[in-house]
Amino acid sequence: MFGCPPDALDEWFTEVRPLLDTDGNPAAWPSERGVRIGCQRINSRSVTYRKALGLDDGLDYHSFRRSYVTHLIEDG
Repeated sequence: MFGCPPDALDEWFTEVRPLLDTDGNPAAWPSERGVRIGCQRINSRSVTYRKALGLDDGLDYHSFRRSYVTHLIEDG
């Protein structure tokens, strides 16, 4: 999830996320074990996807976040 459009976030929180609720866990992004997904896990997954897509090694998770925010600002 390298910057989700609002429709995708709405779908996540209204349709998918409620199915993962374990013992009242308030985390927005729980793992399959019910705890929050940490930054290290997000970063390692982004590296896996980046390599699979053949993207530049200089890209990291925060590069995608910055790019997404830049596009939002440029689009008003």
